[in-house]
Amino acid sequence: MDCFVKKEDVYSSINYFKSEHHDELLYMFLILKHLGISVEREINLAGSGENKISKATKEELINTFEIIGGIRDNTENFVNYTIVFPSGFVNCYGNNQKEAFYQPGSTLQNYPSRFKDTLKNVRRDKFFVYNEESASVKLSRDYDTVISEAYLQGNKISLKHLSAWIYRFFALPFEKEPSSVEFTRVIKKAINKYFRLTKKEFDWLIEDDLSLNLLSPAKDGISGQELREHLEISELVTAANKDVLSSGANASRDNRISPQSIAKYLEITGENPSFSTIKKLLLGKKQIILTGVPGVGKSYYSQRLIEEKDDYGNLIFEKSWTLQFHQNFTYEEFIGGETIDTDPKTGNSIISTFKGKLMKAIEEAEKNRDKKFLFVIDEINRGNISSIFGETIILLDREYKVELSKSIEGVNELRLPDNLYLLGTMNTSDRNIAFLDLAIRRRFGFVELQPNSDYLSEAIVLPMNDFNSLGKYNLGAILDNINKNIVRVLGDENLKLGQSYFIPSNGFEWNWEEFQNQFNYVILPTIKEYSYTRNGVAEMVVGDQLVDGIQDIDLFKDAFYSRFSEMIMWQS
Repeated sequence: MDCFVKKEDVYSSINYFKSEHHDELLYMFLILKHLGISVEREINLAGSGENKISKATKEELINTFEIIGGIRDNTENFVNYTIVFPSGFVNCYGNNQKEAFYQPGSTLQNYPSRFKDTLKNVRRDKFFVYNEESASVKLSRDYDTVISEAYLQGNKISLKHLSAWIYRFFALPFEKEPSSVEFTRVIKKAINKYFRLTKKEFDWLIEDDLSLNLLSPAKDGISGQELREHLEISELVTAANKDVLSSGANASRDNRISPQSIAKYLEITGENPSFSTIKKLLLGKKQIILTGVPGVGKSYYSQRLIEEKDDYGNLIFEKSWTLQFHQNFTYEEFIGGETIDTDPKTGNSIISTFKGKLMKAIEEAEKNRDKKFLFVIDEINRGNISSIFGETIILLDREYKVELSKSIEGVNELRLPDNLYLLGTMNTSDRNIAFLDLAIRRRFGFVELQPNSDYLSEAIVLPMNDFNSLGKYNLGAILDNINKNIVRVLGDENLKLGQSYFIPSNGFEWNWEEFQNQFNYVILPTIKEYSYTRNGVAEMVVGDQLVDGIQDIDLFKDAFYSRFSEMIMWQS
């Protein structure tokens, strides 16, 4: 079924942008970001001649202009007065309505050339570098500062209103009717992909208000005529196109998201790759490391890989081994070594050898080459890699055999078989451990896991109180808020909290006594430990009422409500 952004949300977005008074160049930036521009990557706006633009770039620009500023839906194909960027909304309601339109004297097909001229003629507050000789453009080194100060004036763009406007004419194909949470998640992931914003760009450009202000799906979307009537420009557009056919397919805009993309966006993975992606990476690369702050799911993914089955119900990995590295973990435990035994015949002490855990796994894998085996190393960065692997570090290159420094139970050389897969986990927040050895880094694939607030918002319940089932706290939004404060105050992304801090141990719903204990005795101590050298940090992260660990349950509820009341989701 096709779902649309509600008309009311589109109207609300228009009112929002009308009051913000954004500069038109802000939307030029978004157009360029969609095209893939960066400080290093140039976008070529020229074609075969000095004043021409390439066909591929022209088509993509026209499509992007329609998505960001088009006022006609996909049943309309008039060509005059077709683009109004949100920066022009304020002019729609005045006496100079033509000023609301981008290049009102040009038709849609001519907009790409006008776009090039617009960039070429900018003289103030330039966030880009334009090369006239090649007609190419790239971002300036200080583009973020220029845009933030000159065009945003220290503010940010509402993600909710930007999303409602961008997807006003889109039909989103869902297999079944989505909830508001699901619909919003798809929209959010789609718009992030469309504008290709880096995480840093997203943070200074976008106000992420979607988690608290969900977009609900509608069975019908807004029409171009309804949009123009709301903007009060319908008569002007009609008059400008009176001799132009105004109905029929509009082929210039791609206003659908594929069902495959919808299914992918529906996965509750947050900013992380899907489990299937991680599994494929492990099976292809044969050795990967899951990294991230505590609580992001490294152990969860490890266990799930151990238990994963194929289409016939058989375990993918015939057998798995798990061990944890630590500062005292040794080569002898990992590969093998010597020990003093007693000769049963003479009673004398003798030196014998023993196999370590990896050597035993290698032997079993070699005996069963038609099966897959998994070797998991938890907290791989806590051990002394050079000491633990010794001369066998080259095993990780897979194509080499390693001659052991000493024979171990008659084994003189080792080779890592192709059917033995290595999975490591690495905690990035532990300040007491060094960076992972470069010899390991170049031989493993790395998957960085981020806190998954989407999962908390959708799956975990903390009721507003014991008696009201209509409202629940959006724990995903609360986690995002706490993590944003941690980064703002401490300046370190590696000190964020993972989602597992907010997941009950026995289900999906918290009772208040359990949550109070979790907050007071797990979450708070973690935050205080991160900031143990600086006074007042915890107060800036969770607020001055909650920082002391309130023991009375009613007072705790009141303080939690006072701090996070804006992060309550109401159910109809």
